[in-house]
Amino acid sequence: MAEITIADAAPRVQYTVTGSTTGPWSIPWPFWSTDDIKVYFDATLKTITTHYTIAGTAVDDGFSSGNVTAEDAQENITVTIVRDVAIARTTDHSPGLFNIATLNTE
Repeated sequence: MAEITIADAAPRVQYTVTGSTTGPWSIPWPFWSTDDIKVYFDATLKTITTHYTIAGTAVDDGFSSGNVTAEDAQENITVTIVRDVAIARTTDHSPGLFNIATLNTE
């Protein structure tokens, strides 16, 4: 069973677009759902499948890497990708041994 390694990475990355492109722009951290990723073109929050798509390498219950690709060419903007994960613990772990993969996912 593979486990996602959680790196000490900033939860926000920006790319300056000069010229015209659809990307892709890298997501430099693991994520569990496309809902965990927010994408802004300049200061405007965009909508997945309407304005962009996300692709990633599946690992267990999440993705170890990924990228964002715009649906239409973008020109002379700043693309900001933000990790936006709800902070919640959904499992009560018993004292003693527990499943580290479950803890990583939470």
